[in-house]
Amino acid sequence: MGVAEQDEQIHAVEMNGSRTNLNVPKDIVQDFDIVYLVTEMDSFINDTNWVNVFGKRMIVQTPKRM
Repeated sequence: MGVAEQDEQIHAVEMNGSRTNLNVPKDIVQDFDIVYLVTEMDSFINDTNWVNVFGKRMIVQTPKRM
């Protein structure tokens, strides 16, 4: 939330993913997905360093950039 509160381009934050659903059986690859609703995406797509606040990256998916 701190990242979203400090960036005026981020208007809302949503968390989903398998770890948010208590009805999903637990496994070692469960994760949280953080979704930002933003005014423009290019700056986030072109410079992915903003992701580092969440810790070490294991997988990065950038469909718009691919």
